[in-house]
Amino acid sequence: MFKAINTKLAIAMLITACATWASGDHQDGHDPMGEPAKKTTRTVQISMSDMMKYTPNVIQIKRGEAVTLAFKNDGQLKHEAVLGSLPELQKHAEMMKMHPDMEHDDPKSISAKAGETAYIKWKFTQPGTFYVACLVPGHFDAGMRASIIVK
Repeated sequence: MFKAINTKLAIAMLITACATWASGDHQDGHDPMGEPAKKTTRTVQISMSDMMKYTPNVIQIKRGEAVTLAFKNDGQLKHEAVLGSLPELQKHAEMMKMHPDMEHDDPKSISAKAGETAYIKWKFTQPGTFYVACLVPGHFDAGMRASIIVK
């Protein structure tokens, strides 16, 4: 009986944590990186490889700029791209190790099979250094991340 209750409680806590992370829920109620964009002014082409790299690995964006990030999977493995702060991404990467089949439903994330291109349209409203990372288990630990510098 207690095992069933603990399992249900653990599942409920995981769902709540995932929903909170995916919604960009921050203390002041908005995402410090910005917001989804409907229209963009430029497209940044980014390659994802099985060498666990994004190319380019540093992306410069002007504050207030709305861009399309076009992630092309040039490898044979499935890859993801998730935007966030480094602590958020590290925490989420650990969660993904426990639930490797979890799919993201968030405007700050995509996944792409071999040969596919997937898009994130985002308006970066605050200056700072943000990151994009692949959260497929093992990929983040292998260094699959890039910096997004907003000035």
